[in-house]
Amino acid sequence: MDKSIYATTLSHSDSDRRAGLRNLLDVLADLGDLAELANGYWVSVPGVVVKSEPQEPELLVSGIPLRLLDHAARDGVACAGATRHIIDQSVLDNLGLPQVGLWMWANKPESTLSTWTADFIESTRIVDGHLDDAEFYLADSERRSSIQAIRWKPSDKRLTGTYLYRHTVLRHWRVYGLARVTDGVVTGTCEIDRDDARRLMYGYDQFANNSVSATWREFGDGVSEVVLRNPIPAPEMRALTALGRRLPASRFEYRFVATSHRSQIKRTLEELGIRTDKDVKHG
Repeated sequence: MDKSIYATTLSHSDSDRRAGLRNLLDVLADLGDLAELANGYWVSVPGVVVKSEPQEPELLVSGIPLRLLDHAARDGVACAGATRHIIDQSVLDNLGLPQVGLWMWANKPESTLSTWTADFIESTRIVDGHLDDAEFYLADSERRSSIQAIRWKPSDKRLTGTYLYRHTVLRHWRVYGLARVTDGVVTGTCEIDRDDARRLMYGYDQFANNSVSATWREFGDGVSEVVLRNPIPAPEMRALTALGRRLPASRFEYRFVATSHRSQIKRTLEELGIRTDKDVKHG
């Protein structure tokens, strides 16, 4: 791991350092270098080599410490934040790890977002029943490129169709699902996985022609920064974490620094329908 990712925490309080270390563990778990066990334990995993585009380095996704590799293999791997790049193709045979494509590794659906969304809605078995106090994701209810968090609205009599809903259970647990609605009244529901709900939000955005936006900043030293204002599905988060350097997130802001794999990062955003606003920084 690139030691610079934690060097700035040396002057922080114990609680801040613990939070920072937990964030790093989460990043490594998202990448697949580590797996979280019970009672605060983590375990490293053998991992894979993730194939990249031509002219870009392959990714070594593995909990194997570099110090355990032979000298030649260590020299062929470069650290980039939490990610490790294979800069010498000759080390691939020495590593002896499986090689997979980016989207197979990230577990991203093969179909386009619009096809996946339509198929998911059509194949979901909605069971008759009522639901009170639900909020519905209405992508066309807000101004263009507004954040997704404010697109959740209470029901009204104009709603008829199949909608993504969320509902709070036991005061704090939020569940998601698809609801059949007639004149603002829920007549059937089906709970779904939270990550499927996140992808559906982007699908509904696309159907409403109201996609969200992100900022792509170009710096003069060859470094790019991507700033997202909405969470993204787990496969895309895993891919961006591997392709770029994930920075600590804040409310409504998820940042990644890219020094390579720019075209793959841009395509990841485009396939979710995210529009990028370019911001060029000088100096």
